[in-house]
Amino acid sequence: MAHHHLLLPWQVASVAICGAYLSNLSVFFLGRRYRGQSRVQSILANKRLSGMLQKLNKKPARYASIFQFIPGMRIVGPIALAQSEIRTVQFALRAGISALIWGVVYTVLGSAVGQLLGRVFGHVLHTKYVLIAAGLVLSVIFLRAIWNHFRSASDH
Repeated sequence: MAHHHLLLPWQVASVAICGAYLSNLSVFFLGRRYRGQSRVQSILANKRLSGMLQKLNKKPARYASIFQFIPGMRIVGPIALAQSEIRTVQFALRAGISALIWGVVYTVLGSAVGQLLGRVFGHVLHTKYVLIAAGLVLSVIFLRAIWNHFRSASDH
């Protein structure tokens, strides 16, 4: 969006930072609130996660600072940390700093990749095509979520 001058880079970074931080806090609070629920327990019962949870419990503050940067840990990380002894204020502070760094880094990387793709593909990356592609991707994600919802509802 910044590459196509629809938003300024600081606006893109701000949205990324706020979105990352609010999602981290939301998942953490939900994980803490529902830590005894079967769904959370089934996620945490994963074999690979059990080893991670043991390490995490030794130094939860360290993991609160880095889970943002580990692929696949954006949801599982806050849920796992919610099961640890980390204080909510400590998690919120570390997740905020992590989201700030993550948002800036990914905005800069996204801008660089956008410029590179613009040079390689030129006219193909006009704003309208980017918006159409984004709309198609969001539509597929939405339809997939609906499909999964109805499929899981029919299993019960």
